Amino acid sequence: MLNRIRNKSLSNQERHQEKTEFVIAWLVEFRFSTIEILAAYLGLTPQDSSRFFKSLLEKKIIVRFENIYYDKADLVRLGPAGAKLFDTNLPKHITSLLRSDIFEKHERIRHDIELQKSLMYYVPKSFEIISEWNIKVLEKSKRPDALVFMTDFPTAIEFEKTRKSPARIYQAFWYYFEALNELDFDEVHFIFPDKSIRNYYQSLFEKQSWPEFYSLSQEDFSSGRFQNVPLESPVRKRFKFYYLDPQAKTVPVKDILIPEEFEFTYYERLQQADLEAEREKREEEDSYLREIKEIDRREDEELKAQRAQKDAEERERERLANRSLMERIREWLA
Repeated sequence: MLNRIRNKSLSNQERHQEKTEFVIAWLVEFRFSTIEILAAYLGLTPQDSSRFFKSLLEKKIIVRFENIYYDKADLVRLGPAGAKLFDTNLPKHITSLLRSDIFEKHERIRHDIELQKSLMYYVPKSFEIISEWNIKVLEKSKRPDALVFMTDFPTAIEFEKTRKSPARIYQAFWYYFEALNELDFDEVHFIFPDKSIRNYYQSLFEKQSWPEFYSLSQEDFSSGRFQNVPLESPVRKRFKFYYLDPQAKTVPVKDILIPEEFEFTYYERLQQADLEAEREKREEEDSYLREIKEIDRREDEELKAQRAQKDAEERERERLANRSLMERIREWLA
């Protein structure tokens, strides 16, 4: 989802349309949200935008839903009228967004809502934000909770609501250490709603030696072996650990700073990458077919040459046999 600079010279009707488009884009990206977060994304408070959201609810552009793990009443998702306003030439998951039942028992609802809340700090300085739902990761076993594009390379966002085991924490550290080293991401930001959890993660991260794994898909340490990760490693500097007060009000977004040259969305870049991969695959297949044809041509030439040689040898044998017969006849006549 590309962040767009708010146009301050619009009429009231045009501004209402623009805000509607922003809300739909956010819900398509994140599947669901809250009135508080959507208002903050628009640069408003829920009080300042109450009439606007009441209008969206009445028109069924957005609809409320409940979740058994979330006790607040401000959860909303895309409504049928909102889906019709969305450009269906983009992602193909719109129809699934209209089913409340897929969200009513979503166990990570609190995690996802608090993640969205934390992303409000990134919106003003980011070109684009991608939710975990829409991240496409090639040859990797893990997807971040979100991607934030503040440079040409995305920043991976990990929202850690609960304290995980040391094995899982180091598994994440190793994954991002390798991914950062390969320039898959610019940085990785771990965000915590609890200072003690943040401090615990940092204490593990700051150890000079990290436990090894047989593979990043396993949680068990490999025979108790450890690997040195130099404290001065440049990759270490690209790990960030932040605390987010869960009781703080969601900060409304004011100014968004986006360079004009940033034009292509994450989806378009993925599509371009897929097209490039298909082109390379076709070129490889064409090259393979050309090689096969060349091999077949050479084999045909070799077979023809062998046949010609065999025919020549056969003719020579016949000539010699005929000559021998004539010589015997002449000897007999003599």
